[in-house]
Amino acid sequence: MYEKQMLVERYFRNTASDGVVTGFQVGVRVTHYHGIPIAIVKGFRITVDGVEYGRDAIRFILRNQVFNLDEMKNHMDVYWGFGEVAIITVACMGGLSKGNHEIIFSEILDAYGRGDTEHRFIFNFNLGSMIRRGVTLYSYQQEYYTGDMTLEDMVAAVADLDTDGVEILAEACVKNYPNPSDYFIGRWFEILEKYRCRPIVFDASFGYIPGNEAAAKKLKQDIDVAHRMGFSVIRAQNNLETLKMCLGYADEKGITLAQEIHSPNTLDGPLVEGLMEYVYKNNVKNLGLIPDMGIFCQRPVRLCYEKHLRAGATGELVEYVCKAYMNHADMDETVEYVRNHGGNELDLFWAKEAFDYVWCDPSLLKKYVAYIPNIHGKFYEMTNAGEEYSIPYKEVIDVLKESNWSGYICSEFEGQRHYHDLRYFDISSVDEVKRHHKMLQKYIKA
Repeated sequence: MYEKQMLVERYFRNTASDGVVTGFQVGVRVTHYHGIPIAIVKGFRITVDGVEYGRDAIRFILRNQVFNLDEMKNHMDVYWGFGEVAIITVACMGGLSKGNHEIIFSEILDAYGRGDTEHRFIFNFNLGSMIRRGVTLYSYQQEYYTGDMTLEDMVAAVADLDTDGVEILAEACVKNYPNPSDYFIGRWFEILEKYRCRPIVFDASFGYIPGNEAAAKKLKQDIDVAHRMGFSVIRAQNNLETLKMCLGYADEKGITLAQEIHSPNTLDGPLVEGLMEYVYKNNVKNLGLIPDMGIFCQRPVRLCYEKHLRAGATGELVEYVCKAYMNHADMDETVEYVRNHGGNELDLFWAKEAFDYVWCDPSLLKKYVAYIPNIHGKFYEMTNAGEEYSIPYKEVIDVLKESNWSGYICSEFEGQRHYHDLRYFDISSVDEVKRHHKMLQKYIKA
């Protein structure tokens, strides 16, 4: 009935295990006019570029539950909702090559108990990077804080960018958090529908709760709220032990937990290595990474040191620290130099603050692209030339495209806070996010 809408291109990508490409996947919808138990799905036929893949190569994934085709017949208790996207994975060592592919896809149902009905369509999809743009509503934090923007205003601002991805910081934007009312949840979905936006990432509470048991209890509370709001990814900031305690519960709710990789951590540091070792060894499907673009700072954040200069920092020493950072000098040696050359309190503060930002080689992303559901598009300052001053976005996006990464880069504007010392000057977060998206569009399409 809905043959031409069966496959969903945005889920078309290669899949990997332990860093090795082992196949490909695509999103699929039931073709029936209502939802069905998966027991009445008799199977799928998949031919790509003339190569047909057998039943044994195919897996069906619904809300993070994985079934082979024979197992599905035993599950009248698992319901595939009308319009709900499931994932079909196909084992194929090395995956598919980048570029266009012809897919002949059939979905076979026994919907009426009167024999099999085959729904077949030929699709032409492009396997490559499918990078999308989104916004974390944190970007509009100042306007929301002052009452100049409402939750609806922020979602409307996202839609105005000709995109649909919404990330939310729950502790700031969810009314009566952590126990939002049914009215708030209903209103949330009304707003998303009105502006044709999608819930992409739910930012869980920061990992400030002492003790793994207490932190896990709090994270499970966030999982509940995220599930009610329609999110399938949570940006977490907890240690691995806490995350492990919540994986099963998150899986029941159809949610992936993704650890934010934020400075001072890097992609080749112990945090990522430990987490990914656990993922590989245990074949965990709902644990991943969300890199923050702030880990790719080539230059110190200019807005920071300009604020210090206004407050009385020494120009020559500020410049020295900036050069030391860009030359990957040692922080302690830089601080000692500033101290020995008469640096004042602000100079010494800047000598340490500059190194709070880190430079991570973007090529390291290649190793983990299959485990990155989202990227935090941190930016501090958009220049008059339309570039982020400190972060080489083109270099990072080029790596993502070469790696065929698909997902959302969600803008996160953090520049407004650096003008708070200027009583009668301010900056529009909405305008800055627009400038950031113009840059993203340029490099994604290049």
